[in-house]
Amino acid sequence: MATSEVADAKLLHAANITAELIDNNEDGTADNPTVLKALVDNSTFVKMYNLQSGNSVTIDTDVLDDAGVSKNTSLGAYETVDNYADGVSHDASIEEIFHLITQYGYSVAYPTVFEESNTSISAMALAMDTARGGRQLTTTNGAWVYNNTTCPETGSVESGKAWWFYDEASADYKTMQTEYMYWAVTSKFGMHDSTAGRTKADSEWCPNTKAELLAQGPDHLQLDR
Repeated sequence: MATSEVADAKLLHAANITAELIDNNEDGTADNPTVLKALVDNSTFVKMYNLQSGNSVTIDTDVLDDAGVSKNTSLGAYETVDNYADGVSHDASIEEIFHLITQYGYSVAYPTVFEESNTSISAMALAMDTARGGRQLTTTNGAWVYNNTTCPETGSVESGKAWWFYDEASADYKTMQTEYMYWAVTSKFGMHDSTAGRTKADSEWCPNTKAELLAQGPDHLQLDR
């Protein structure tokens, strides 16, 4: 759903991204019916707004909240663009809607592999611990601390060192998993394999291509099977 200020083209773009993430081979059937059922059973939805800056907006969802429908993701129309078309900006709709699908779809349907929680020991959480240079469930003095915060110009990051160093202090361990899943899968698919993509990735994520991800270890390529 969207506020009235959101252009139809932006709303349709987000709807198409949602459809393509659920049915990536576009054969008219959900790639994973179990995940789709979890999304439907959780009454998930995307809410769009038209702010030109910032990441929050007040949308009256009282009627939905009263009905127990609270599992959603927020998406700004201003950040819903063709991926890297301007050489700088990535399409936030891909990321935010992907988050919705992993949080309330894969995490629910396959908890042993994909559970996202602050105490998770799922296969995905353990793979993420490796990417972060070790398991840390909470911040230290209000900050996430890593044993590496730079990406090499070529080759893989030294074994045991962090190659994903997301530093948002307000993010908890569960949020870290949500972000990790996005980077791992989109990098495997080559979505950041460009000058603009690498510039964005290198600020927090090193292996932005399938080959680079494979070089960091096979566990990170098994997660989207």
